[in-house]
Amino acid sequence: MSDQIEPTDMALTLRAQLERRHRKGGANGVAESRRAQHTRQAYKLFLMPAGVAKRLQRLPEDVRALVELAITRFGGLMTRSLCQKAGGSAGAFDRDDLAHLLEEALVGTVGRLDLRRYGIAIAEPTLCVFQEICLVSLRARGAPRPPSERVVGVNLATDVMRFLRYIDEEAVRFTVQGEIFKATRKRMLGRLLAETSEEAETSLAFIQRFALARRLVERTGERTLSLSDAGRSFEQKDVADKLKDLLSFAIADPGGAGDAFHQIKLRRVLLRLLRRVDAEVWYDPMYLPFLARNSYLAQLDRPATATYYATGRGPLDDMQELSWHLFHWIRKRLHPLGIVDLGFEGGHAVALRLSKVGASLLAGVSAQAAEGARSTLVVNPDFDVLLFPEADAWDLVHTLDRFATRTGSEHLFRFVLTEESVRSALSDGMGVGEILGVLTDRTRTPLPQNVVFSLRDWGERAGAVRIDGSGSLRALRTETLTRLLANGPVREMTDVDGNRVRVRKGVRIEDFRAVLRDLGFCLEVGRSDRDECA
Repeated sequence: MSDQIEPTDMALTLRAQLERRHRKGGANGVAESRRAQHTRQAYKLFLMPAGVAKRLQRLPEDVRALVELAITRFGGLMTRSLCQKAGGSAGAFDRDDLAHLLEEALVGTVGRLDLRRYGIAIAEPTLCVFQEICLVSLRARGAPRPPSERVVGVNLATDVMRFLRYIDEEAVRFTVQGEIFKATRKRMLGRLLAETSEEAETSLAFIQRFALARRLVERTGERTLSLSDAGRSFEQKDVADKLKDLLSFAIADPGGAGDAFHQIKLRRVLLRLLRRVDAEVWYDPMYLPFLARNSYLAQLDRPATATYYATGRGPLDDMQELSWHLFHWIRKRLHPLGIVDLGFEGGHAVALRLSKVGASLLAGVSAQAAEGARSTLVVNPDFDVLLFPEADAWDLVHTLDRFATRTGSEHLFRFVLTEESVRSALSDGMGVGEILGVLTDRTRTPLPQNVVFSLRDWGERAGAVRIDGSGSLRALRTETLTRLLANGPVREMTDVDGNRVRVRKGVRIEDFRAVLRDLGFCLEVGRSDRDECA
């Protein structure tokens, strides 16, 4: 008996069809064990691409055309009504021996598919090309290189940081209904990296839901948004951890199209399939949505699903809508996250591929660890920074986004260093030393001395102070500490011993940083330092 639960009496997979064939008759014990072993061996044999192609080719011409239509247009599940709308041969669909021909060729079957009890609007004769045959056929087709490609990289993670910085720097008010005021929203949209206004609107709505759900921002009694401690610590995460957090939220986010009950489960199936495709290879845009839907239907948990829909929930999605809503999620969530790249022709998405960012994220390893190459920088005296991308480009892009303003993202990435961008990074705890370390480590030529001087000067003017693991405070200039100690709240939290200023034992670093931020200073904290000063 198969561990998979079929949603109807139809076999939706080749494995189920083979098991049914070998279960007919026979005894228990040794014979049953041998049949199971034979089924496993036959299953692998019948999935060989060359064999699949030959079995399809041997079908009668009208049946082969029908199967081709079912695979290319409908992902292997084609109802009679869909066949008629697509101009398929009604005679071939209704021929008496169609099911026999398909089953004997181990290609598929035909039967009445009724999934209304399970929240899917279908109840009519359906041609099913087995899930595995569809996978082999669609994978073999691939997709040509599209005329234009859209690669997003880590832009959404950067946009989250820009959103959080705006919340921290500005008084963001919201209406009684909880909406950000239009004028403020327009300014926030202008800070995002999205290419079109529609994409910016979609990204901002998603980011706002994410930030509120993860408590990165909080609503105050004065109807304003404020940055929480969790929001401040989010900046310190590696870009991979940020993307994983965003992906986890995107999977369960009900903001997408379609019935959330099915769609959330379909998203998880799709991600499992996405882990198995080759990165940087273009596929038809519906390749993965179709396969994810077929896999989901073949393993549908009938009792739980029927119970959920027993109360008459609706309206229901049909099989095509299940796939199209899933593709909508790919476009609106996985693509902005940089997990998939999209190819366009005439303004329409005609191909998709797993990106390098997506491959490394889903595999749980960094792109640099996977491929070894390192990106390099050129820092010019006019404060322009050029990034020559290699395998680890996106990690470096996200780091540069923290302390520089991105001005270009074509074949090279371009940034500009400004006092404002550096001050924002300092307020997030990055530190002038860390900025100089990133630039020095990756530059092809020595850093221009005016750039080094300006970075240090900007840090001084921003009131940059560093705390080490023992709780001692240091600054680029001693006058900074003098100005710092002129404030009563700082004196209450520190001890002075000669030239040494030390944060008192028991004072949390985050509390101390918040006090300094309110006074116009920036505290740089190393990642190895403890939450509480020693």
